[in-house]
Amino acid sequence: MKKTLTIITIALLAILTLATTVNAAKLEVSKTDVKAGDEVSVTLSLDKESHSLEFELKYDAELFEYKGYTAPEGWTMVVGTKTAGLVLVSGVNPTTAADKMTITFTAKKDGAAKFTASDLVTEEDTEGKMEELAVKEVEVKVEQKDVAPEPETETTTPATTAKAGTTTPKKTNNPKTGDNVVVYAGLAVVAIVAVAAVAKKYAK
Repeated sequence: MKKTLTIITIALLAILTLATTVNAAKLEVSKTDVKAGDEVSVTLSLDKESHSLEFELKYDAELFEYKGYTAPEGWTMVVGTKTAGLVLVSGVNPTTAADKMTITFTAKKDGAAKFTASDLVTEEDTEGKMEELAVKEVEVKVEQKDVAPEPETETTTPATTAKAGTTTPKKTNNPKTGDNVVVYAGLAVVAIVAVAAVAKKYAK
């Protein structure tokens, strides 16, 4: 009898577990390695479509900046971003179900940071019961943006041009000292000859 009760209890627990267990949700990113300035899409995907979705997404506000979200078509969304590093998401559509929600960020500087989803609830069964969902945590690495090297520039010295009406003085060569001595010696000889001639004339 006790064995039978034990089996029944286990079966009931299994049924209750299945009734309250929701298909696992996956937190995915468009890129796990990015550069500063790149956009990163963080998507919460459900294994089963739902008419409502609520969750919190935590991120590193030092490395990423919130840019916006992509909601399922026709959904009414409320997205709160007043607190740095936290995005609060709530959406519903009574007629159209959806299985994903995407939030976009921009990488700011190099480093590594995690995106973490929590407090996730969604529609689980035909009774509209809201159930918590298990989610994953994903990490994204950011590298510094490449800086293009500056092109090398050649420097040229501008040519000097003479203005109109001006002349460029020419360089003149000064006579050498030896040439001056020869000239002066020649003049001295001529002077001596002339004096001798005059003296001879008056001596007669």
